[in-house]
Amino acid sequence: MAIFLKVAHISSSNFHYAINHVYKKTDATIIELIKNIIMKCKDYGYRRVVLTLHNNGIKINHNKVQRIMQEYNLQYTAYDKQARTYNSYKGHVGPVAKHKLKRRFITDHPFQKIVTDVTKVR
Repeated sequence: MAIFLKVAHISSSNFHYAINHVYKKTDATIIELIKNIIMKCKDYGYRRVVLTLHNNGIKINHNKVQRIMQEYNLQYTAYDKQARTYNSYKGHVGPVAKHKLKRRFITDHPFQKIVTDVTKVR
């Protein structure tokens, strides 16, 4: 055992902990419950799945549910960055003013022609 500890470069306490520790695996029943919830409501993300499991009396961490959903490709994909971009353009709304300046901005009186660019205003 001492040779193994030197080869593995771990302390004896970590070695004995790893030997005696019972690692929990995800239960197949939890995975089936998550799959059933998503089959009923396809638009549920991991947060709603966790709330549904809690309402059914199953205590489970949200990180575990999210990890299970990622492993089995059960995540809700409607919310991505491209779907959330905001665009307030509604087409031509209201009357459009006539183009009277025709790019002649020079004047001999101050404040005779006051213009602004509204092409980037949303």
